[in-house]
Parts: sequence; C-alpha cells; structure tokens
Amino acid sequence: MSIFLYFHARLNSRIPLLISMHIRVCSCLLPIVLFCCLGANEGCKKEELLTASGAVIYTGTFSSGGCEWIIRIGTALYQPDNLPSAFMVDGLTVEVTYRLVRTKTDCPNPGNYAGVIHLNRIRQI
Repeated sequence: MSIFLYFHARLNSRIPLLISMHIRVCSCLLPIVLFCCLGANEGCKKEELLTASGAVIYTGTFSSGGCEWIIRIGTALYQPDNLPSAFMVDGLTVEVTYRLVRTKTDCPNPGNYAGVIHLNRIRQI
C-alpha cells in the first residue's frame, strides 16, 4: 500500500507541470491551426475560384518583351493559359471566373505579372 501512495503522490505533484506543458503546447499550435483552417492565407489556394471584372490587353509579342494577351484585374496583370480567341480583343471589358495556377508567368518580364490563371468562365460586360 505504501508503494501505491508513493507513486500516487509523485503523479499528483507532476499533474500541474503536465497541465502547464499541455497549455503551452496548445497555445503555440492553436494560431498555426487557425491560420491554416480558417483560410488566413486567402488567395493562395490553387483550387480556389475567384470572380472579378477586368480587361483583356494585348501587350505585344514575346519576342518584343510582351506577354501577348493578358487580363488586368484591378492593378494586377495575369497571363491566362486558356483565353478563347473570341475574347482576344484589346481593351475588351470582361468578367472572369478563374483560379490561380502559379505565381510565375512564362513572360519575358515575369516580375511585371501576378501569375498565370486558368479561366473557368469569361463573358463580356
């Protein structure tokens, strides 16, 4: 019986330490879990569909330093990977539903562009 009391006393003396360690670990992991689960990195998900209005712009050929056909959404310039030829009209105002494929373009000056997008839907407005 005395061995039981000995281990019981030792365990009880360590419970506050275990609880405090558990709280510290949880408080460190909780922000990370919330960041990932609640979408604090909005816009970074490759499969996320976005809808916005913008304009189709012809920037010139690749050989002249342009990116051919791009879509300007706000101040960002995107290279569409599947722009239908019917929408290849310089200055055409459109509404697009798209997803970001990658953040680096194939254009000669990739720093000028926000990335490559895949159009799920496009319509003239």
